[in-house]
Amino acid sequence: MRPNPHHRREAAAAAALHALSRRGFLKVGLGFSAALACTALLPALAGMPLRWALTGMRRDWSAATPAQVQAFLARWRASRLATLNAGAVVLVKLASVGYYVLPAAWAGSGYPGPNAAVYQALHA
Repeated sequence: MRPNPHHRREAAAAAALHALSRRGFLKVGLGFSAALACTALLPALAGMPLRWALTGMRRDWSAATPAQVQAFLARWRASRLATLNAGAVVLVKLASVGYYVLPAAWAGSGYPGPNAAVYQALHA
């Protein structure tokens, strides 16, 4: 039986979120003001009324197709509102960093991995 791509995507997203929160990326990697903005943006996009108003998506994120997400991000990037432009950039960066902090993703991107001694010291 072939694995369901939706379940693989959900598992990858959960692993990325765990890695981001465990490493404190939202606090350290983004800086205080950007982390504060994310703590306001992410809950706002979780609720249907604001998600619908801001992204045009009524259904839950788990039901969104990649094309729908790409379309809303493209609208935000093209918006005249600087807040939406910045929101699109932050969401794309979070998704990218969330993927690349996973050791399983390193080989696919050609990254040999961090220095073993430094990695062990930081993640012991």
